[in-house]
Amino acid sequence: MNCTNLKKFSVFVVLIIALCAMFFCQFFGGEKCFAMEETSENVVEAKESENTLGTQELENNTQTNELTKDTNLQTKINNIIEIRTKAKKDFDADCAYLSVQIDTLDLDKTVSNNKNKDIVNKIVNVLEEKGISKDNIEVGYSNYYLTREGFVNNLCGTRTCTNLSIYIDNLENLYEIIDLIQENGGKTNSINYKLKDYEAKYDEVLLVAIEKSTQKAQKMLNKEEINLIKLKEDYVYSCETKYQNYYEGISRDLLKAKISIEAQVEVIAF
Repeated sequence: MNCTNLKKFSVFVVLIIALCAMFFCQFFGGEKCFAMEETSENVVEAKESENTLGTQELENNTQTNELTKDTNLQTKINNIIEIRTKAKKDFDADCAYLSVQIDTLDLDKTVSNNKNKDIVNKIVNVLEEKGISKDNIEVGYSNYYLTREGFVNNLCGTRTCTNLSIYIDNLENLYEIIDLIQENGGKTNSINYKLKDYEAKYDEVLLVAIEKSTQKAQKMLNKEEINLIKLKEDYVYSCETKYQNYYEGISRDLLKAKISIEAQVEVIAF
């Protein structure tokens, strides 16, 4: 190979090497640019989330919020009060049931029964004249039984016994009515005093219990307006009648009675 051809070959080799170098640079340079773009995207994303909390910060912040909630809740719980208040009031009985007994005795059973019926009818008629309706007089069943007495157990006859239940809606003339029954052959055994409108009077006492519990809650919480969580009516037994035995000669003052009514409420407030 002469010198001219050698130079041409050398130039060709140099060109090939240069082309390979350019290709190599473009190829690896592109990867480098791509990596920079990717890094650039991460940077942008980091800038966009600049105002957000990191994982640890978010976790700490959540714990702080929960702690605040728990503290507020605990403060409320510590201020919650539970009160049970009872109210009681006495009312004058305004009606009553008289338990009256009519007894007759005769050796002849028929005579004893007829006597008994006559007395019952007489008492009913006399009470009607005093303004007591027949609807307020309940005649019970009559019982018949042989009566014996003495050491030798002598037969006295047949005793007939009839019970009457008489409703009196005006206690002002109770004493006179009882005397009238006695005068006409009846015997008053007992008096069951009652209130005509028990439910309304109970509601009256219940309102007193509610008012007392509210005032107590205001005092305990030291504020005018309370936040009511629960208001519950508790059952309290109150006898709706007052029983009294009757005996001959009892004074007028003892023929009066008062009936106590109680009510209780439970209040939860803060």
